[in-house]
Amino acid sequence: MFLPHYTSHGARLARGSFGPAWFQVRWSFEESRHSLVFREYLTRSGFHSEAQFESLEKMVFSRTWTPPFDTMRRMSFYGGLQEGATYLAYKCQKEKAELEGDAVLKAIFSYIASDEAAHAGFCRKIVEIELGADREATVSDFAHVLANFKMPGDGLIPHYQERLRPRSKLRKMGKI
Repeated sequence: MFLPHYTSHGARLARGSFGPAWFQVRWSFEESRHSLVFREYLTRSGFHSEAQFESLEKMVFSRTWTPPFDTMRRMSFYGGLQEGATYLAYKCQKEKAELEGDAVLKAIFSYIASDEAAHAGFCRKIVEIELGADREATVSDFAHVLANFKMPGDGLIPHYQERLRPRSKLRKMGKI
């Protein structure tokens, strides 16, 4: 739901460089497809209603995302870490869907995980290019990003940390 925020900030930073600017456009399109397929799955499967999505959207849209870093190099590093973490999360969810016999969800996570892996790969290429251009500054920026990294939903999505807990722990706590 924050895709317009991510896209506008990313386009501003990447505007002066052909490859990163076009990557930003492609990334935005692919992320929009991910959002739509999850929404369709959750709605059609009965896990969430349109009213629940409207309520969540209202909460989410009342907040504003601000990029955690101010340069394209740092945001590329951040993007690589975030996309890599998302890939691993989706890979685990795909395996869980397979164990539970949910072929549709398995296919969704498989498809989306491959996009996330490609996005992380592009960011790794940026790191390689930056290391070749200015190794010292690149290492310094990467260390800064690592020290200050958090996923973009943290602080934006209501009950974000709680949503990350395994469902079994939430049941024990009486939260679901």
